[in-house]
Amino acid sequence: MKYTKEQRLDIGRRIYDGELTRYEAAEEYEISDETARNYMRQYRNANRLPPKRGCTDENLNWSASLQEVRSRSARDIFRSSI
Repeated sequence: MKYTKEQRLDIGRRIYDGELTRYEAAEEYEISDETARNYMRQYRNANRLPPKRGCTDENLNWSASLQEVRSRSARDIFRSSI
């Protein structure tokens, strides 16, 4: 489906503001995740906003998992995988 410029910017705003991830937007609007990311960039550029980098819920979850793995010994990891 083709979206108007206004619709693309609204989708981009929702992603930029954190209402949706680009993957959720892709599913909801039947677009690719790359297109969703491009809509977010269009919104950001149209409003002269800075890129959002760093902490997202997804990154925090990944970071917590990585911290947990790092804190465990090789033996603990091996035992939990069996």
